[in-house]
This record gives sequence, structure tokens and C-alpha cells, in this order.
Amino acid sequence: MALALLGSTGGPGPGAALLLPEVPWPLPIYVLVSADCYALGTVGHRVANLHGYEDAALELQNQIQDSGTDVTCKGMCF
Repeated sequence: MALALLGSTGGPGPGAALLLPEVPWPLPIYVLVSADCYALGTVGHRVANLHGYEDAALELQNQIQDSGTDVTCKGMCF
């Protein structure tokens, strides 16, 4: 049954030749953006959680808060 369904399409139609040149150029861009998003998400998740390093996580959060107050004291606002 599946072979009959696949065979019933009759192959690529006349529009398939026009579609193929348009498909490959965005693929490298898509792969690059997807890999970057995955990498940033992974790094951000691991930095935010610091699995197994609760003391380091608290110290990092304190440093972030201290840097925020230091920057606001110097006249910059977020």
C-alpha cells in the first residue's frame, strides 16, 4: 500500500526544478543560526544553574548585584 502511494505521485512535477535552486542557499544560514542558538542556550543554562556548585552560584549572583549597584553609582542606568 505504501509503495502504491509513493509511486502514484508520478515523480517530481514541473515546479520541482524551480524550487531546488531556491532551497540550498538558506540551509547553511539556518544551520549556523540553529547551532548558535543551541550553544547560547546550553551555555546560558549551565551558567545560570551551576550544577553542583551552589556556593559558586551564590557568589556569582552577589557579584552581579554588586556590579549593578557599582554601575548605577557611576551614573549609568539600565
